[in-house]
Amino acid sequence: MNEFVRDGLEHLRDKYGVQISVGAMDTGFGSVTLSEISVGEEGWLVVDRVDLSISFRPGRDFLRPGTVGIGHVTVKIPWRRDHWPKEIELIARLLSRGRYGETSADGSSDSIKSRLIPRTLRVKAARVELAENNITKFLGENISLIAVIPEHRAQFRAGHIAALNRIDETFIEGDVGIGSDGDKHVTIKNRPGYRGEPVWAINCSLSGKPDSGRCDIAASQLPLSLVRPMQRNLGSDFAPGFYGQIGFSPATLSGLEKGTLVDIEGQFERVLVENQALALIPVGPFSARVKSRLRVDPSRGGIMVEPSRLALLPPNSKNNDSDSGLPGEIAAEIVLVKKTDGSLAFGSGSVKFDIQDVGCDNAIKAIPTSLIPELAKIRLGGTAALHGQARFAAGSSDINIQKSRFDCVVRETPEIYSANYLNGPFVIERDVPEGKIHIPVDPERPYFASYGSIPMLTRAAFVSSEDTGFFLHKGVEVAAIVGAAERNAEAGRAAVGGSTITMQTVKNLFLARDKTVSRKAQEMFLAWHLERTISKERILEIYLNMVEFGPGLYGIGRASQRFFGKAPGQLTLKESIYLASLLPAPVPRYRYFCKGELTPNYNRIVSQLLDRMLSLGRISASQHAEAAAETLRFSQIERDGSCGLATKDSAEPDPNESRDLN
Repeated sequence: MNEFVRDGLEHLRDKYGVQISVGAMDTGFGSVTLSEISVGEEGWLVVDRVDLSISFRPGRDFLRPGTVGIGHVTVKIPWRRDHWPKEIELIARLLSRGRYGETSADGSSDSIKSRLIPRTLRVKAARVELAENNITKFLGENISLIAVIPEHRAQFRAGHIAALNRIDETFIEGDVGIGSDGDKHVTIKNRPGYRGEPVWAINCSLSGKPDSGRCDIAASQLPLSLVRPMQRNLGSDFAPGFYGQIGFSPATLSGLEKGTLVDIEGQFERVLVENQALALIPVGPFSARVKSRLRVDPSRGGIMVEPSRLALLPPNSKNNDSDSGLPGEIAAEIVLVKKTDGSLAFGSGSVKFDIQDVGCDNAIKAIPTSLIPELAKIRLGGTAALHGQARFAAGSSDINIQKSRFDCVVRETPEIYSANYLNGPFVIERDVPEGKIHIPVDPERPYFASYGSIPMLTRAAFVSSEDTGFFLHKGVEVAAIVGAAERNAEAGRAAVGGSTITMQTVKNLFLARDKTVSRKAQEMFLAWHLERTISKERILEIYLNMVEFGPGLYGIGRASQRFFGKAPGQLTLKESIYLASLLPAPVPRYRYFCKGELTPNYNRIVSQLLDRMLSLGRISASQHAEAAAETLRFSQIERDGSCGLATKDSAEPDPNESRDLN
């Protein structure tokens, strides 16, 4: 037996240049134990113990290893394949020469293969490391393996797998098999502690053709290695489940450009998204059904989403409940660019989206309550449809939703959104740095200004400044919202909002003042509802009696008294324009009152609004000339009593002073 093993090792060294050193060797009848084995000149493979069972059956199996048991193994090789030790390439060549036990084309068997490749391979514990420039790219620890080589099957466990600073998983186990046609079957799953039901399981059939296969996935929670890159934008609790299939094949099989086709069909469950741009609180959990095809083309950094079905599902919906939820279709193309550090970034893209006729109430129920808490209290009838497309590129964007339709009807609403409540006296509570203040919208209170008591030119000044189409639209200016979205996309931040006076009224009445998708969606819907519940005149009356004009200063009644020492009915056109010009930044612009005069830049803002009113036909040329010649005179008594130390030097600066009128 000793001679047999020594002959085999010498054969490997002489014929293939494989360097193997053995510290000790013990033999028995039908068995050999090797200790302290090192492979390669630099010892890239180190094994503490190898137990071989040797077959004495006559014929082809005589003196062939039956089972090889390997103890603790350490493998450390370069990451790049062209730098791998020659021994690995040798093993790959030997294993690729047909199935175990078969002869070569000339009828002879490979002596090395027949003598040294065992029937069964067992690895007790192994550590595998692949590195590049002393940086570990892949690390596997506590790996155990059993492989039945004639059947081309193997089972494995890994206590820890880490790779490329992206993958980091524990307690992984799997089963790998290779068919006679070269097809591969792979099952991988995660069971914490190797006990109980899998957290996730992936069962794949991989074709002998390159880049083709299908995987069935059953995951109560997707592997963290997949979702962790998205958690930066979607929140640390983003870890959804998924039940479905993913298939992939070369794009050229469908006559497309180079790349890979990825087909996804299934249902995401328990999706929870925490993102401050979406909502102040986590949104979800919710479910979504998807059927999609993606074309991934690494050569051009492109991802194309072919027309795909996507449906948000209401809570407790079933997989076969095809009539529930908010169904839609989406198609997209995204081009990524490689940055100097090697990472990918968004370059350009386009999206087309279609939501066909859908029941308004079904849509509301499908959207997570945490995203639209106020709308979840409303019951709707009617239907709606959303059709549009958007294109984005560096510094530009284009959004079009002209073919959309919104025919919803409010069936039931809380009292606070009713005509009785909104047409009667009420009090608005606002949070301020000092605590809470209450703003009464009540004719019985001293500073209330009714619609009729506010001069027509004063009302026109505010409408011209904040919402020129106020008396024409139905609560929401879609073109303004789309334009704001385009400008925000170009700026990369929420620079403008596109809100109408009705939307601003809704925001101040019912909603928080955050800049989120959640607030904007609720603001748009409630503005639409408000316009169908009370008159335009009442909306403007509420707005002017609660809007902020300065620190702790709310309502036109208090503002006209503070700035000019008079009631709203006594305001001049120039004074009205000044008050209207405060609204985009009432706290910073309060300093001009405390200073007692306007800067040249701020005078230009006032003049622009005056010019706008003339161009809109809301004042005559003589009224324009009279207002332009007027000098604003602030109330000295009010300034002395309210400004204190709020001088030019101490007041908060106005970021919009040097800009044109919004």
